[in-house]
Order: sequence, then structure tokens, then C-alpha cells
Amino acid sequence: MALVMLIFVHILTATVVSYDIRTHLLNKVMKNAKYVVMENGKLEISNEFEYEDDGYYFLVISQKDGVIAGDYPKGFPSDVSFDNKMQKVEYDKESYFVYDRRKPHTLSEDIYIRGIVRKSDISSHYKRLEYLSYFSALAVAVVVLLAGRYFAGKIANSLRELRHVAENIGTNHDISQRITYSGNFKDISVLAEADNYMLDQMEQIFQSQEQFSSNVTHELKTPVAVIMAESRYGSSKAKTMEEMRESFEVIHRQSEKMNHLILQLLHLARMEQGLQPIEKEWVGLDDIVKSICEDEKEKSNVIFELELREVSAPMDINLIIIGLKNLISNAAKFSPPGIPVTVQTGGSKERIYMSVTDRGPGIDEEHKEQIFERFYKEDTSRQSDGFGLGLAIAMKIAQIHGGTIEVNSTPGEGSTFIFWISRE
Repeated sequence: MALVMLIFVHILTATVVSYDIRTHLLNKVMKNAKYVVMENGKLEISNEFEYEDDGYYFLVISQKDGVIAGDYPKGFPSDVSFDNKMQKVEYDKESYFVYDRRKPHTLSEDIYIRGIVRKSDISSHYKRLEYLSYFSALAVAVVVLLAGRYFAGKIANSLRELRHVAENIGTNHDISQRITYSGNFKDISVLAEADNYMLDQMEQIFQSQEQFSSNVTHELKTPVAVIMAESRYGSSKAKTMEEMRESFEVIHRQSEKMNHLILQLLHLARMEQGLQPIEKEWVGLDDIVKSICEDEKEKSNVIFELELREVSAPMDINLIIIGLKNLISNAAKFSPPGIPVTVQTGGSKERIYMSVTDRGPGIDEEHKEQIFERFYKEDTSRQSDGFGLGLAIAMKIAQIHGGTIEVNSTPGEGSTFIFWISRE
């Protein structure tokens, strides 16, 4: 790094010196040119004219008669042609800068003010600047190196702290630990925040998995216990064919319940993992809702008030039927006898919806978000006699179709669920 800086300083210094020499020479020639004038048909050179100035030489030259005033520096060739721009002349292993300024309309021939400087004469004046630049570059390199080592050490210590926490988590399997960083490095602070966020998500996932396992175990425990009890009774205590038939019927019902739970879990898992095949086609939502309500009415004798507008969107019919049926059957389940359930369809250019309103017990505010979690149930829940999966599945189906489910509910007055579907 230091070598690169020295090379850079050398090139920069040489460029600056060359530029400064050229600029000074040009300005001096321009200044001396003002002191060469014609008076009464005669060329006059003022006493203000400088012929030599600290290594810079200035001459008045006639293109016809040669040098009128001034002297060339020793060793400079006198046959250099005139040019109204800066020249660099190489002669006898020396470099010269030459600048000619023409004085028009002075005599019948052209008169030039010529400035000459030998580069080696002037460069010595800039050596101090060059050496100072080298010293400054080395000083900067040393400061940068020391500062880099200092900050690298600080960063390394901070990263070791992060690694230590990560190793503890891996060794102790305790993801409740969090990384604390109080230093001044913004990037490490962001890294620590990102790691903590990741740990938060992992902890939530593990807790969710533990809760999921506990819920599945709880839901399967009862039907398995009933099946085992009925199996023992049927095989050892049943005395008549009728008693055995009753045992088999109980076993069959509990087996169906277990099968239904397993199928729901499989269905939800496939959707969450993106493994559920989706086959969308344009279908009228009002027709699907009407068919579901007719089937539900035959099963539960619930009264439905239908306010259906003709709306359609691309959707997977099988999934939409599952999602809407969960909402409509829940509303039928929790509506008081003889009180109608209102079902509506409608929409806009961007999306369509189905809403179902019951006059049941309603949902407390603190439970509105939780009711869409898997296996979530509470005393006034809409799925208190089910597995707690229906609303979770319905929400996932709505999301697959670019929508969501909104809930409006007042405890003691009823609830409205709105199932949205995107038209895109």
C-alpha cells in the first residue's frame, strides 16, 4: 500500500511541477510582452522588461534579424523554430520549456517574446515539496495502517462475541439467548439485530412446532383411547352380536374422526409448503356459494338469507369450496335456532368477496387474530367442538387466491366473516 502511495505521489508531484513551470513561464512572457512597444516607428523595450528571473530567461527576437535583446541560457540551441504555444525541447540530455509570444504590427517583420526555462534548474526548487509529499504519504500510510489494525481488532472482538453466543446456542440448544452489542460499528449492530431477528423467528417456529405436536397428540389421544377401550370390550366382554356391532360403530366413528384430522393436517401442510397443485379457472362465486348453502340447509335446517351478485374470478374450485364451506358451516353451527344466516357476494374490478353473518355469541377482540391459528380453540370459539383447523385452512386458501379473510364481530351480537379473492 505504501509503495503504491509513493508511486502515486511521485506521478502527482511531477505533474504538478510541470504544470507550475509551464504556467509561470507563460505568465512571465505575457507580462514582458507588455513592455515591448512601437514608438515613432521604432521598437522600444521598457526598463521593466525582465531578461532573467531565477532560472527563467526572456528574449526579444526578430524573425528576420535574430536576437534583439536578452540571452539564451547556456547550452540552449538558437535554431528552435517559433511557435505560438508551449514547446518542450530536448537537447544535449536536457529538457527545456519554450514559449513564444508574437507581437503583431510592430515592424515589417514579426517580433517574438521568447521565454525559456531549463527543467533541471527549476526542478531543484520543487524537491523540498516532493520530499514533503513523500513524507506525508508515508505518514498517512502509517496512520491508516495503525488505525486499520486498531479498528480491525475492535471488529474482531465484536465478531468473537457474536460467535461465542452462536456457539453457546449450538452447544446448549438454548435459542432464548440474544446477542447484545453496544459498540459504534453500525454494520455489526445491524448484523446483531439481524441475528436476533433470526433467533426470534426460530424460537417462534420451535414453539409453534412444540405446540403443534402437543395439539396433535391431544386431539388423537381421545379417539385412540376410545378405540382401544372399545376393542378390549368387543373382544372380551361383548356377549351379543348387537354389543359387538355397537363397539364396531364407535371404533368406526373415532377412526373417521382421526382420518378427518389427518387429512386436514395433510391438506394444510401441502398448502403451506406450496405442494398443493392449483388449477384455476374462471368460475362464478355466487353459484358456488348457493350450492354450499343448499347442502348445509339440508344437513342443519339453518335458514339462509342469500344476497348474491353475479361475480367471478379465476379460482381452484375444489379449494374454494373447502374454504367457503368451513365459514358457512361455522356460521350455521353457531347461529341460534330460527335465526337466519346472511350470505352475500359482491366485488370490484380488482377482487370479489363472500361474506357470511351469523347472530351467534360473537368473538372477543383479543381472540380475532388467534382464531386463524392451527388448533386454536377457546370457550366461545367458533370451532370449540372441532379440531381448530377449519379457519386456518380457509385463510390459507384465501391467501393462495391473492386474498384474505376479514372478521367483524361483537360479543353477544354475532360475527361477519368476509372471504376475499383476487381477480388477477
